Amino acid sequence: MSNFEPLKSPYKNVNEAFEDASKNYPDNVAIAFYYQDKETIYTYKDLSDIVLKFANGLKSLGFNKGDHIGIVLANVPEFVISFYSIMKIGAVGCSIIKILKPNEIADISKNAELKGLIINSDKKRVVKKCLNVTPSLKHVITVGDKEMELEGVETHKFWEAVEELGSLTPINVDVELDDWATINFTSGTTEKPKGTIYTNRNYVYAALAQKLSTKLTPEEVIVLV
Repeated sequence: MSNFEPLKSPYKNVNEAFEDASKNYPDNVAIAFYYQDKETIYTYKDLSDIVLKFANGLKSLGFNKGDHIGIVLANVPEFVISFYSIMKIGAVGCSIIKILKPNEIADISKNAELKGLIINSDKKRVVKKCLNVTPSLKHVITVGDKEMELEGVETHKFWEAVEELGSLTPINVDVELDDWATINFTSGTTEKPKGTIYTNRNYVYAALAQKLSTKLTPEEVIVLV
């Protein structure tokens, strides 16, 4: 019988893994986003800087380790930025499927006790429903050009939060492998959507396992549709 060697992580959290990739491959393309004949390219250095700025923007708004922040976005760069920025400050990202009905999203907002919500600027009706049932919700950050002014909550545009509230000041938050990273909600096909908890360990080891099983190299590209 061969000796079993458990997979060991060189990282203590998702942010360490992301920063390692950014330092080792700063000029590699991290995101190539194509939408309506427009191309948006971010290298790992670009993405790392934006993530740090947005993370500092979140801290300036009062978000701290353990706070729950909802993300209701499509597959856009702002989702990736939000994902890493939230975990950089030790907060918990709550990924919510954007095609759910407004009442379903509001129910998730209430159950997850969201303190913040990152959502498209044309979803004012959804945000209103969330506010009606989520007393913990204090900040709404919008992606898009539409204005969203609401009573009882602070609203901020995503890129203004990055450039005007953010900075490149280093962030030092003690985040361990078993600290919560995200709460991902199911599609609610048969019953109400359920929140599933993912720790930093889940993400780090999933990435390591994928690297071993697929033998991906830094020169390769993955297409997400």
